[in-house]
Amino acid sequence: MKYSLNSRIMILNNLVVLSILLSSILYPVIGQNQIFMFEPNREHKSIKENNVRYSTVYSQEFDVNNEGRDLIHEMTNYYDEEGRIIKEIDHELGDTIRYVYEDGLNIRDVLLSNNFTQESIHYEYNAQGKLMEQCEYHFSDQSGEYILDSCIFYRYYENSIIVNNEIDQMIERYELEDDEMKKIDRRGEILGEYFLKAGEYIDKVHTYGSYIYYYEYRNDGQLRNSKRVNSEGEILTHNTFTYENGLQIWSLSVKYDSNTFDYRTIRYYE
Repeated sequence: MKYSLNSRIMILNNLVVLSILLSSILYPVIGQNQIFMFEPNREHKSIKENNVRYSTVYSQEFDVNNEGRDLIHEMTNYYDEEGRIIKEIDHELGDTIRYVYEDGLNIRDVLLSNNFTQESIHYEYNAQGKLMEQCEYHFSDQSGEYILDSCIFYRYYENSIIVNNEIDQMIERYELEDDEMKKIDRRGEILGEYFLKAGEYIDKVHTYGSYIYYYEYRNDGQLRNSKRVNSEGEILTHNTFTYENGLQIWSLSVKYDSNTFDYRTIRYYE
């Protein structure tokens, strides 16, 4: 699926912020910080241990008759000496994403660019590493500088986080009850629910709109499989993941609602 740069930065920002907030609220209760880690950095320890400097990701789509299409997506990811992702290049869309970090895994800046525009998001943290504010910018060709578009701010309470805009209006809030977190908009509508179930494997459940997303993790924090289910309980998408030396080497996504499946392979290089 192709996204504009503006849509992509929104999706990326949601992933970054959600991983930070889930860690801030649920981690003290559950004690499974790695599960809420920003997805590209979940394997940072294995990336570092295997001296990986970059990886290539190849995706191909098939229909139900097992008729393969041409390569539909190719990406290259680059890592620093700590195993953190520092750059992604999407060869199909021509987008480049760069990551700049605080100490540890907290992302300070995300910079996205292509042949047409440049965007950035800046994140500020407090002394405890909690996200306090995020600001979005676009690059102006006229001034040669990044121009501020908007900022939002995070206020932490015992069992909740309030998200406000520049004029101190609440945009949304996150509330913790036992080991479940809810994302609620200003009208009181629940936008998403997140919780873990500990057993032989660790399960993360995320409801969003009319869909429920299930994620099953191995005890080492690696994602084992995931699925997307509709309100009638029908499985629409099922994903499985395979690892070698702690690194994901391939994944298979079966899409029952479109009668297709995607096969993705990842190769790592020192």
